[in-house]
Amino acid sequence: LCNLLEQSIYCSCEQEDGIRTNRANCFITRETNNDDSVFKAFIGEESLTYVAFSSFRRQQQLNFVPNAPLRYNRDTLEHYKISQGTLGTIRSNTFFDLPKLVVLSLDSNDITDTEKNSFSNLPKLKKLELGDNKLDTIRSDVLHELPSLGFLFLDRNQIKRIEDYAFKSLHNLTELALADNAIEELTANTFSGLHRLTRIDLFRNKVKQLVAYVFSEMPYLQELDLKNNDISEVDPLAFHKLPQLRIIYLANNRLRILPAHMFVGAPNLILIDFSENQLQTLTWRTIQDLTQINREGFDLQLKGNKLTCDCRIAWILHLSETTKDHKFRRELRHIKCEFHSPSRTSTKVARLTKQQLNCSTDYTPPTFATTPRATSAPPPPPLPSTPKMMAPKVLQGNEHHTDGGDNRITEDIPVHTEDKSHQDDAELTNDVQVVHNQQKAANTQAAASRKKNSGASASTVSTCAVLQVVVSALVSFACSR
Repeated sequence: LCNLLEQSIYCSCEQEDGIRTNRANCFITRETNNDDSVFKAFIGEESLTYVAFSSFRRQQQLNFVPNAPLRYNRDTLEHYKISQGTLGTIRSNTFFDLPKLVVLSLDSNDITDTEKNSFSNLPKLKKLELGDNKLDTIRSDVLHELPSLGFLFLDRNQIKRIEDYAFKSLHNLTELALADNAIEELTANTFSGLHRLTRIDLFRNKVKQLVAYVFSEMPYLQELDLKNNDISEVDPLAFHKLPQLRIIYLANNRLRILPAHMFVGAPNLILIDFSENQLQTLTWRTIQDLTQINREGFDLQLKGNKLTCDCRIAWILHLSETTKDHKFRRELRHIKCEFHSPSRTSTKVARLTKQQLNCSTDYTPPTFATTPRATSAPPPPPLPSTPKMMAPKVLQGNEHHTDGGDNRITEDIPVHTEDKSHQDDAELTNDVQVVHNQQKAANTQAAASRKKNSGASASTVSTCAVLQVVVSALVSFACSR
C-alpha cells in the first residue's frame, strides 16, 4: 500500500512503531473504480486506523466510495475521509457495520442524495461530517443505529426540507450544524429524539416562523443560533421546556411584534440578540420571565430596530439603573426609539422621562427576580390534548395585563395610549386568540401521537369543543366586568 508505483492511487503512509502502518493518505492520480486491483493493496494492512482519499487533480475526482478499507480493514478502521469527490448518491448500507469507526468525514463531495440506511449500525461513530455538499432533503430513514453519534455537520448544503423524525434515533447527539442551507419550515417533530442536544446552528436559512414546541424535545439545549433567517412570527410556546438555554441569536430576521411570556420556558437565558430586526416595541411582558436579566453577565442586544417611544419600553429606564452588568448598562443607555410625530426625531430612551413616554401617574416600575431558577431539566409536563388541558394563558406583547401569583414583576407596565373600552376589546380578542393558540398546539400534539404510534387512534378536538371553550372564555370575561 505504501509503495505503489505507476498506479491509479498513491498513498503516503505513517507508521505507529516504525513497522506497522496505521495511517494512509491516498491520492487519486488517474481514473479508477472499485474493481481496480490496486485496492487489493489494503489486504493485510491489519493496523490501519486512518484512511483518507482525495483527488490529485480535478480531472481525477472520485465518483464512488472506495470500499476496500471498509471491507479489509473494518475491524481496525477508526477514521475514514473522502474529500473533493463527486460522489452523487450514497447508496444503502455503504457505511454499515463498521465496529471501530469513530469519525466519518465526507465534506465537499457533491453528495446529492442518501438512500435508506446509508449510515447505520456504526456503534462507535461520534462525528459525521456531511458539510459543503448538495443535499436538498434530510430523510427519516437514513441515520439509524448510531448510538454514540455526538456531532452531525450538515452545513453548507442546499437543504430545503427535513422530514419529521429524521433525527429520532440520535439520542446522544450534542451538536447539530444546519447553517447555510435553504430550510423554510421547522415542525414540532423536526428535532424529535434529540434529548441530549446542547447546541444547534440554523444560521442563514429561510425559516419563516417558529411554531409551538419546535425545540421542546431538547431540554439540555444551551445555545440556539437563528441569525439571518426570515422569521416574522414566533409562537408563545416556541421556546417551551428549555430550562438550560443560555444563548439565543435572532438577529437579522423580520420580527416586528413579540408575544408575551415568550421566554417562560427558557428563563435562564443570559444572551439574547434581537439586533437588526423590525421591532416596533419590546414590552416587559415579553421578557419578564428572565431570571438573569438583572444579573452580571446578562446581555440583550436591540440595535438596528425602530422602537416606538411610549410607556411599553419604560422598563429600559429602570433596568439601565439597576443592572449589575456595566456593559449591558452602556448598551441599554444607547437604545433609541422614535416618536410618531414628524416634529420629533429618534432619541435615546435613557434620556427620556416617564412623562415623555406617556406613562400614567399611577405607573408602577417593574421589579426583578432575586432568585434564579434551577437549570436542571425537569420531567416534561404533558402537552395539551384538548382545550380543557390548556397551557398557561399567553397574552400578546402589546396587550394590557395584570400579573398575580409568583410572577417576577409586581405589575406590568400599563400602556395608556388607548381608552378603557379599547383595552377591554383587546383583552377579549386576546382570550379568543389564546384558545386559538391552544387548539393549534393540541392538533400538533395529536398529529405527532398518530405518527409515532402507527395504528393507534388519536382523537382530535372537534369544532364544537373549541366553540364551547371560546363561549366559556367570553362568558367568564363578561362576568368579570
